[in-house]
Amino acid sequence: MRMEFEMLGPLVVRSEGAALVLGGGRQRALLGLLLVHANEVMPRDRIVDELWPDSDPAAATRSLHVYVSSLRKALGAGSAVLVTRPPGYALEAPPEAIDARRFERLAADGRAALADGDAEQAAARLRAALGLWRGDVLADIAGERFAALEAARLADLRLAALEDLLAAELALGRHEHALPQLETLVAAEPLRERLRAQLMLALYRSGRQAEALEVYRETRRLLVEELGIEPGIELRRLEQAILAQSPEIAPPPKPRRALPAPPSSMIGREDELEALTGLLLRDDVRLVTLTGPGGVGKTRLALEAARQLDDRLAGGACFVDVASVRSASLLLPAVARALAVVPKPDEAEVDAIARVLHRQPTLLVLDNLEQVVEAAPRIADLLAAAPSAIVLATSRAALRLLAEHEHAVPPLRGDDSVALFCRRARAVQPSFEPSAAVEEICARLEGLPLAIELAAARTRVLPSDLLLERLEHRLPMLVGGARDLPERQRTLEATIAWSFELLEPEDRVAFARFSVFDDGSSLEAAEEVCEATVDVLERLADNSLVRIADGRIAMLETIREFAAARLAESPDEQRVRHTHLAWFVALAVAAEPELPGTRQTEWFARLQADQANIRAAIRYALVVGRGDDALTAAAALRHFWWIRAHYGVGRRLLADALAAAGEADPALRERALTGVGILAAEQGDFAAAAEAFGEALVLARAQGDTGRTAVTLANLGNIAYFQGDVRSAREAYVEGLGLARDTGALRRVATLSENLGLLELAEGNLDLAVTMIENAIDAARSAGDFHELAACLRSIGRVRFARGELEAAEAHFLESLELVRRIGDQRSLADWLEGWARGCIARGEPSRCVLLLGAADALREAIGAARAPDYRRWYDELLASAASSLTAEAVESSLTAGRLLTPDAAVVEALGGIG
Repeated sequence: MRMEFEMLGPLVVRSEGAALVLGGGRQRALLGLLLVHANEVMPRDRIVDELWPDSDPAAATRSLHVYVSSLRKALGAGSAVLVTRPPGYALEAPPEAIDARRFERLAADGRAALADGDAEQAAARLRAALGLWRGDVLADIAGERFAALEAARLADLRLAALEDLLAAELALGRHEHALPQLETLVAAEPLRERLRAQLMLALYRSGRQAEALEVYRETRRLLVEELGIEPGIELRRLEQAILAQSPEIAPPPKPRRALPAPPSSMIGREDELEALTGLLLRDDVRLVTLTGPGGVGKTRLALEAARQLDDRLAGGACFVDVASVRSASLLLPAVARALAVVPKPDEAEVDAIARVLHRQPTLLVLDNLEQVVEAAPRIADLLAAAPSAIVLATSRAALRLLAEHEHAVPPLRGDDSVALFCRRARAVQPSFEPSAAVEEICARLEGLPLAIELAAARTRVLPSDLLLERLEHRLPMLVGGARDLPERQRTLEATIAWSFELLEPEDRVAFARFSVFDDGSSLEAAEEVCEATVDVLERLADNSLVRIADGRIAMLETIREFAAARLAESPDEQRVRHTHLAWFVALAVAAEPELPGTRQTEWFARLQADQANIRAAIRYALVVGRGDDALTAAAALRHFWWIRAHYGVGRRLLADALAAAGEADPALRERALTGVGILAAEQGDFAAAAEAFGEALVLARAQGDTGRTAVTLANLGNIAYFQGDVRSAREAYVEGLGLARDTGALRRVATLSENLGLLELAEGNLDLAVTMIENAIDAARSAGDFHELAACLRSIGRVRFARGELEAAEAHFLESLELVRRIGDQRSLADWLEGWARGCIARGEPSRCVLLLGAADALREAIGAARAPDYRRWYDELLASAASSLTAEAVESSLTAGRLLTPDAAVVEALGGIG
């Protein structure tokens, strides 16, 4: 069992990596004392003197036996770490198991390497040594005399190690990097001459000679005043060298390799640049690969990182463009040429490169590696041969090396995209002024810098508004790059073609087929429709032609347009599109029975992710005359379109599918008509809803489908109620409820019972309303229908409000809110905000009430949902009640403020009223 002891901070013991429970202060003090003297026998009387100096020796010895026994149990009975050795005890542990001993060894190794002139090795060892410290030595038992003595000893060694590390940093030319720490240390240890000398040297090498001499003068003053002595000979010599600007104290020579000068400053990318440079400076990082599609800005980001690190690394940075390298065997010769390395006779390029780099950290930027990724093992060889080398590669494909840290370069953010567009547009047309279209252009181009620059160049002849209109087909417009760009970057199509040509034949086929998906797909759908394995799809992702995340695969629209052109050239285009249609029809059919059930949250999320594909599949079915497929999918999705507030698009697709399918299966037509009616009602088109429900009822009765008849009666009852015909509404609800009970359809029982309860509420029969809606809640819970349960909870809440039962009403509304959020039902959230506003009136918060009504207004407008008549009456009564205690200006102000809230912010505001 591996045991490790940590004393450079609070005392910690780990067994197989897990921290042990060590007990109280005396037991920890005993362990600390034995640990300070590890592998030595500590006599009992000496331990007693240390830990119980004022106690009776006999009593203290008995206490010692107890604590030793307890400590053995804490360390593990079988560990054989704490042993009895006459005349006392010993803690047996190899030095490497004790962090303080490892620190001392690493610090000594670093000092020895520094003496041998190996500053890089010294810095590495010393950083590792200092990295073991977690705080003050034995901080949790610092009051013990032995702990204070050991802490003082190790603190001196730590300060000496810091001085050695700073000496190594100065030897490596990292004076600017060392300066802040030196200034801090000198302030804490003003009389240490070595630190003062290091600070003087760092200041001088940073071009601050006057400040370096001022440090000397301050040092002399302190030494004379505090100690009565003059500075030592080394400090005096350094002062003279600074005055003479002696070459002996000049920074060590640093290889300077000209980096390509960018044509303009980089826009944005501050966060990415900071993350990248931080990654490259980590001791455990040797290889970073910037990946992303062509034109995303990998080279520009790499070059900026190289410019920032050129002065911070002793070996500087070297930029190697390998775009023209087509053979793995030619990669290292290209690196050697960039470094001006000439191999000796019979010397391999990798050895020559390692010889020249020696031990100075050097950043090698290998740009455009995608066309020669098979050379990746050569990069691994280089990293092994040259431990000081750090490689920053840019490639549309990951290198797949063990040392690799992949860093995907994202598109530009919105404001940065617009700034880039404007700068490029003004370069070709100095008088260019951005219009509202520019932001939309950049969004259409998905923040891809090359696409944005190419589009902006067209403003020489096309105003922004006209350019936006023509971007429906991007690739023909995105041409005309600067002549000093590589040929592959003068048009966006050429940039994508560069990646396409590097693919294997089967990968090209899958790439073209994937264009049939609209807004990405699941991995399972991509495998089926593209007839591609996961390996093929992963290779497309490696080449930055698709992105895979969280089980979905997606393609930028600019790349998809190129892929679609390749699919159009393929003889299997129609087969692929038919397969896509079949997949999403099957998905819709599989979803239909799940949407009202206990798995509805999972299925809502799945359908939402594939909404664009489902709509595209239905439209394709309509175009190619497969009306039955269109109607099958559309009818199956009616519940989803209702809950997720896709009212307009769902209603249009259902209507189009009904027209295209002709005399389709009556059961299918009935479900589709029901969907049309529900969506029309949500939009406030009650006449169209009544007509659709009427046709649906005829079909349901003709088939003898009792369950569907009950559904349609509920919907017709709603329309009657909305139109003020309470008698007809009640008749429809009662008949439907009877049919639902006969068939055991709990969800329909819940809906119809709730509707009858709301009728009783409207007529003032509150006790009967409670009974009906509580029955509805029971049925909805049993059915597992979250949407219906949430609606019933809001309804019973409204009744409780009417009865003055504020706490009970709010409890029902809070449970409803949880369900509404779970299924993502925005229309129900608007209902919830309006219902919750009633509690604000009861709590004397009219302004909050109006605020929530305004938020509900905005949400309904955003999703195109009309307010049902019963909710309209509720809304009007609440607004009038709030307005009775507010000025007209206050009402308008709160309504406006509410309309500006996001749905989530509105909920936060709502709940703020109850603490």
